[in-house]
Amino acid sequence: MEAEFENLERNQGQAEPTPNLLDIVLPAGPVPGFDVGWSGWTGSNRANYNPQEWLGAGYEGVRFLGSGRELSHVVPELAGSIAADSTVFVGRGCGIVRFEALTVHCATRKGIHVGFEGVGSPIPPLTVELIDLDMIADPPAPGRTHSTVWGLFTYNAAVICKRVRFAMEYSAEHAFYAHGFSPPGVVWENVIVEAAGAECCKAVCRPGESLWHPGCSVILRHCELRNWYQPHSWRGGAGLVAQGAGVNVMVSDTLFVGGDTPSRAKCIMVDSEPFRGNQPRHYGALTGFPGGSPANGWVFINRCGVMAGPGPSWYSPMIRCAPNGDVGLVATARGVMIKDSNVYGDHLAVQLANIENGRVVVKDCNTPGLHSLAQALGMSTVEAKLSYEGLFRDLSQGYP
Repeated sequence: MEAEFENLERNQGQAEPTPNLLDIVLPAGPVPGFDVGWSGWTGSNRANYNPQEWLGAGYEGVRFLGSGRELSHVVPELAGSIAADSTVFVGRGCGIVRFEALTVHCATRKGIHVGFEGVGSPIPPLTVELIDLDMIADPPAPGRTHSTVWGLFTYNAAVICKRVRFAMEYSAEHAFYAHGFSPPGVVWENVIVEAAGAECCKAVCRPGESLWHPGCSVILRHCELRNWYQPHSWRGGAGLVAQGAGVNVMVSDTLFVGGDTPSRAKCIMVDSEPFRGNQPRHYGALTGFPGGSPANGWVFINRCGVMAGPGPSWYSPMIRCAPNGDVGLVATARGVMIKDSNVYGDHLAVQLANIENGRVVVKDCNTPGLHSLAQALGMSTVEAKLSYEGLFRDLSQGYP
């Protein structure tokens, strides 16, 4: 199994060819929010860019290029305009849409909304890229606890984020919320989430609202996630969540800094979403069959730092790959490997259950060398416990 994980990580790390994009240059200063290939019901007469401008001219997509994240600010409302509930809308059939070297200030609901719900006819591939970008939830108006709900909110899209900062303390829910994917899925590189209303990065793929595509993953590399779940949020909190996402979850060289309550201590949560009545809430990761097993693909956590706590006397989870209800109906994941990682939290646990065919490897975690590194970084050095198949022991003891 280790060879399969290593091959998957190597293949996911391959560089993609540079796309041929049409540049639309945004000036320094405030830039009014706009639409890309989306018309109607935004509540304003703001600019709506037609994808035929670039696709009809032989380009693969478009790049909205600012003057730098400190200089170009895309804002939801200017004097004399009508505020939409998202600062930027992106519709289907746009190819690649890149936002680069700018800051997006979130509107009353979202910063950037991408795609539509849909499970019928084939949906054209759609990719959104955020490069050298800040996503900000500004302080709310007096008397309110939040100024927006989500930062980046997507349907049936590939999402590439590189050198992005999410400052979403004043959001009610998630900094990023993905519903279904286009290949390759979600790729975060050098992304910092300074704060999130509820969860930092959440991925789902539900029959009835999104399509399943083979070969997708949620990938985090060289990221830092912290300060999730604010007191004003009406949703549960966590760093990374894959809720019956039907994809691989690959996390490497990433730091999670949780808190000292059960919701703020949840760093990585992977689960099989339960049925509602007779309606499945996920696709099988191998077949795409609604309600199929396993609910997620491979889960690989490698060279990560995970810290939180202290937790309650009953050892709440800081990493969890287990069913969310409906225990035993489907496997949670195809397999789990946690390797070469610091996972420290007093009275916190790594909880694993319903892993397909018992494919679980935990190795080389919390070693003496990593313990020294954790001390140097100011991390807690009280080991998290491993809870799996009746075992309950220090994570450094590994499995099997």
